[in-house]
Amino acid sequence: MRQVLCESSMYHGPPIEFILELLSLILHNNHFRFEDRWYLQVAGTSMGSAMAPMYANAYMYAYETQHILTTYKNNIIGYYRYIDDLLIIWRGSQTEAHMMVEELNLLPTPIKFTANISEESVQYLDLELSYGDNRVQYTLFSKQTDRNTLLHARSAHPISLKKSIPKAQFQRVIRNNSDINKAELQLKIMTQKFLNRGYNIQVLEEALLKAKLAPVQKMDPVQKIVFPMTFHNSSNLISTIVKDNWKMIATDDTLPKIFKETPLICYRRNKSLKDML
Repeated sequence: MRQVLCESSMYHGPPIEFILELLSLILHNNHFRFEDRWYLQVAGTSMGSAMAPMYANAYMYAYETQHILTTYKNNIIGYYRYIDDLLIIWRGSQTEAHMMVEELNLLPTPIKFTANISEESVQYLDLELSYGDNRVQYTLFSKQTDRNTLLHARSAHPISLKKSIPKAQFQRVIRNNSDINKAELQLKIMTQKFLNRGYNIQVLEEALLKAKLAPVQKMDPVQKIVFPMTFHNSSNLISTIVKDNWKMIATDDTLPKIFKETPLICYRRNKSLKDML
């Protein structure tokens, strides 16, 4: 962690020693609950910890800098990473690529890799990548054993969330397919998945039309205060009251500028019958 903070030209925050002291405090008092019992985790961070992704990224940055990017720099054409999932475009034979994986797995570190090495196509995260017609082609990838885990239409979640999910999933299919024919096939499969989860066909058709017409653009991030609460029957009423009366807070000049923006209302999942049973 010290290496990451010291080498980052973008870090502007509290003194590094202070951050490292807080990090040590968290890592040495890392607890989690399982079946109504509390445990102290002696290695790594507990699942769900707010700092876990950042710490994993920092660890992998130090790992790749020391063991991959320097040792195999002559063989690596492209290198991409999402936390601890790597995509490497390799210059060399498949045998040499397998040797690299074996050598990395022999290192005295907790990082151990499994590899999918191919000259034709590879799966990375939720994509299948291949090379053809002098370009990289891509399509959504899912295992045959994957279950339909889309949020059910009758689930006790905000209506706005359930309305937004179909459009978001259709956009995901469209944007992650370089072949329009594969995209159309996967859109039909996605539609059937939603139907199996209780969604109305008219709602799905409208969402699909919006997804196809939506421009691909990156929104400029707006810094907002997050107003979290557990979702329940009165959540919409509370949200409306907060937004309607936020102008009283926004006009208070003694508060930082961030309070000028209406907060982002977000919901934690409430307990389900399964949780209570």
